[in-house]
Formats: sequence, structure tokens, C-alpha cells
Amino acid sequence: MATRNQFVNDNFAIFLDGILDSYKFDINISDWIVYPTGNCIDIGIRIYNISNVNSLYVYVPYKITSSDIQDLAPFFGDEKVARAITNTYANITTSTSASIIEIKYTKRTDIIVFLSMLDCTLQTCENGTIICFSFDKIHSSIKENSCYVTFRIPHESLNKIFEHKKPDYRFSFDSPIITCNYQHTIKINEFRALPLKVRQMFSLKKQCINKVIFFLTSVDKINISNNICENIRPLEYNLLESYIPQAFKTSNSYVYQWMKFPSKYFSFSFKCSTHRIQLLSLLLYSLIIITLAISGNILWELLKLTPLFNWLQ
Repeated sequence: MATRNQFVNDNFAIFLDGILDSYKFDINISDWIVYPTGNCIDIGIRIYNISNVNSLYVYVPYKITSSDIQDLAPFFGDEKVARAITNTYANITTSTSASIIEIKYTKRTDIIVFLSMLDCTLQTCENGTIICFSFDKIHSSIKENSCYVTFRIPHESLNKIFEHKKPDYRFSFDSPIITCNYQHTIKINEFRALPLKVRQMFSLKKQCINKVIFFLTSVDKINISNNICENIRPLEYNLLESYIPQAFKTSNSYVYQWMKFPSKYFSFSFKCSTHRIQLLSLLLYSLIIITLAISGNILWELLKLTPLFNWLQ
């Protein structure tokens, strides 16, 4: 069996602009592995003490446009989706027409803010993009002192690493089955891994991550290594059918979950693999078998014309 190993590193940054020492935030990330293309990532940020926050900055390590950003807030108007994502009973008290969804739980209230309520600007930074969300317009609209912003963007780094390569002739004689091993590392707010411009912006901000929850969901073609996974559960397709990406066409999947309480930055890695048949190897093996069969038949016919064949008879 031929094996290929590939690696990808994603260095994100999430930070706030406001009164220092007066705010913190939780990060929820959902990675949807579709394979080979159509991979996407959901980023949700719950900000506490929102009245002390002016702007939210998200650095994405590849280039995106405003059309790539899909607002996920409208989905929380569906009680089934809200219950599946938060893993608890949710009572929705505000309609989506107000561009703010209020979801009451037993111990807290979440205010889901539509991106249309925020001033959003994008800025290219080296090979990545800085997204800025301004909260100036919503301070008077939020009764609670916290809010939740969530959106979906393409996961271009996975799209590139999963894309089909040209046939590698080195493996043609080894095996018709090729195993591709991928190691994906996601880093958030790891200072040394960020571009200079992001580091300069980030150096004036305080590390205020309270909690990070990461979800990974993949299609059947991908084998996930769950050695370090904290929780595994089947994908609740009946609850999330309207929420999951359009390219994600299978309901027979599992959700892998990690939870961290980082002091400064967050980093983790997961491994996955794919197995596929290399048609070039099959054609080559078939050609060799056919050649041997024809050659053997020709040798047999030549042998019958020799005196040795009559002697053997």
C-alpha cells in the first residue's frame, strides 16, 4: 500500500477592541470536512461585557471576500437548530425580523446578533484576511450584557490539501491503493505564527479567551483519528438538516468534540486519512497480466514447433 503524508497549519487570530480587563469571550468552531472541496468552517464568538467592546477582529489565514461570509444567526430562529448546537433546551423569545434573536436557557440568555446589524469591513493582510465587526450600532439594542456572533466561511486550506493531484508515477508499481494521511493543526492567537501586521494590531490587545469548543464533522470518505477526542456523538441530522452545509450530503457521520480553557492561546491537531484506488496502477497491472498471457501463448505455440515438443509427447 502506497502512503502519502501531507500537513496543513491554520493560524487564526480573534481579538477585541475595547476597555482592557473588562471583557472576555468564548470561541465555538465547527469544521465541516466534505472532501475534496466544499469544506467550510463555522466561527462563533460569545462576547461578555459587550458594552465595553467597540469592535471584533478575526484574522483568517487565507483570502476571502464578503460574499464568502454566511451569517448563521438566522438559523437560530429554529428551535431545533438552537437546541442541537447548544445541547440544551432553548426558548426563543424574539423573532428574526428584529435582526436579534434572544434565546433563554435555564442559567443564561444568549443574544444572537445578525451580521446585518454590524458594520463589517475586510482587509487583506499578506496571504490572509482581517475581518472587522463594529458594535457601535447595537449597544442600545442589546438588553443583556453579552452577545453571540456566528458565521460560516470556506475552509480554503482544506480545499487545497484535499484537491485531487496528478497521478504520481512513483507509486504506480507499489500498490493500486493509495493512503493519504493528513495532519491539520489549528492555532488561535499564537502570536509568533501570525503575520507582522496582525501581530502589531494584536500586541496592544489583551488575551481574553475564556473557553474554546471545537467540533469536527466529516463525510464517510474521511477516517478521523479520535485518540485525543474528548467526546464523539452521531450527527443529529434530523435537527440540523437546514443548518449543515449544502455540500455535506451525508447523514451517516459523527461529530468529534474538544474543549479547552486556554490561558493565552489555543492550539490543537487532528489526523485524518483517505484511501483510494489508483487507476493507473490497475491499468499497469492489467497490461502486465495481458502481456504475460500473450507472451506465454506465443512461447507455447513456438514450443509445439520444436522437436523437443514431439519428444515430450
